[in-house]
Amino acid sequence: MTMLEQWIQFMVGIFMVVVWLEKKDGCQQNKLDKLLHLISTKSGPKVNCQSGNFITITVVVEIADRCEKFPFKFVGHTGISIENNYYDLGPDYKIPHPDIFFDGFAGGVKPWWADPNRWKDVGICDTHEMYEPANFKRLKENMNCFAFAPTVLITFCTCPEKARRIEQYWKDLYQSMLDKKSPVYAFTGFNCSTSVWKSIEINSGNEKDPESLLDNDWMLSQLRNECGLHKGEAAHMELAYSTFDN
Repeated sequence: MTMLEQWIQFMVGIFMVVVWLEKKDGCQQNKLDKLLHLISTKSGPKVNCQSGNFITITVVVEIADRCEKFPFKFVGHTGISIENNYYDLGPDYKIPHPDIFFDGFAGGVKPWWADPNRWKDVGICDTHEMYEPANFKRLKENMNCFAFAPTVLITFCTCPEKARRIEQYWKDLYQSMLDKKSPVYAFTGFNCSTSVWKSIEINSGNEKDPESLLDNDWMLSQLRNECGLHKGEAAHMELAYSTFDN
C-alpha cells in the first residue's frame, strides 16, 4: 500500500468515526428529549405517602446509554427502594455459568448499585454490608457516582402489606445470593428489570428492559398510586441524572 493509499484510508476512517459520533449524539439527545417530554406530560402529583400511613415505593430507571441494537439495547439499569431501603441486582461473573456453552457468561447475580464495594470505591463512607439494602437517600445524593445515562425516579404509594411482600422478595433474593443459589442472570430473562417488576407483582415478560420507559407507556400504565386519596393516579416522575457519560 502506497503512502497516498494509507493517507486516504486514514482519512476515510476519521470520516466514519465523525459520522458515528454525530449519529450517536443525535440519538442520545433524542432519548433525553423523549424522557423529558414523558416526565412533563405523564408524571402524576408528588404524594406524601407517610401522611396516610402508606409506604413509598420508588423504581429507579437508567435508560440505555447506547444507541446500537442488540446486545447494547439492554445496557441500562433498574432498581427499587421501599422507603429508604434500596435493592437491585446485576450479573455475577465470579459464579460459573451452569451451561458450558455459555462459558464466560454470568452464572449468578449480585447487588449492583447496591454493592457496598462500589460505594467505597466512589468514596461514600457510610456504607452497608453486602446483601443488605443500601441507603436510598444517599444513593440519590450521589447519583453521579452510579449512573452513566439519564436516570428517572418513578415514585408511588402502596399499602403496608404489599410493601412487606416487595421487601420480602428482595430479602429472599439477597439470601439466595449469599447462599450462591441465586437464579442465573440473563439479558432476556432474569435480570435487573424483570426482578423489579416481579417484586412489585407485575408480569412484565422478558422484553421489558429499561428502554421500555421510552418505547411506550407500558411502564407508566403499571406504576400508579395504589392506596389513599390518590389511588389510581399516575406515579410521580423526576429526573435524578441527566447526562450521557460515554
